[in-house]
Amino acid sequence: MQGYNKEEALKVLLEKLKKTDLPPMENDKLLALLDRAIALDFEYMEKSGVLQGGVTGDSYYDDDDAYEYIVDHLIGQMDMGEDEEMAVAQFVDAYMDCQQAYLEQMGLLGWD
Repeated sequence: MQGYNKEEALKVLLEKLKKTDLPPMENDKLLALLDRAIALDFEYMEKSGVLQGGVTGDSYYDDDDAYEYIVDHLIGQMDMGEDEEMAVAQFVDAYMDCQQAYLEQMGLLGWD
């Protein structure tokens, strides 16, 4: 996505996520999970046509589909119990809210 600085986004989103009602998590673990969620979010956008080669594509971003894609992939990449899966789902929900707010703040999100 043109104009998206992942390193800056990681810093901003990490601070925003710390202010949510997520269960406490070690900073390194939260940062790693956030980094992977961003990567999966962009992967979803490319696969769904929201982005094409990193620039705006012809498709619209479907929050529900993106949420399922990110949660399913995060859970599939880790060996975890049901409680941990619920925590991942809660994390992804908070991530998506924070990411949307960040994109709006940076002028990178448009509503058609």
